[in-house]
Amino acid sequence: VTEIVAGRVETQLYKGILDADARAAMYAGKVVQPDDVGRMVVAVLALPAWADVTRFDIMPTWPTSPSGTK
Repeated sequence: VTEIVAGRVETQLYKGILDADARAAMYAGKVVQPDDVGRMVVAVLALPAWADVTRFDIMPTWPTSPSGTK
């Protein structure tokens, strides 16, 4: 079992919760994309059976707060 701990990933999760300006501020800069998480999952699955990844964290390098400030 591998626990995936994804930080701010640019998805549609907040589409119905935040307005467009708030979402733009939340995802300002370089944000982890769903494809990035997918590539990590594929990499974990490609490891040999004797390698056990119990958890992986993936976060933006320069995260911003939901208000868009650093």
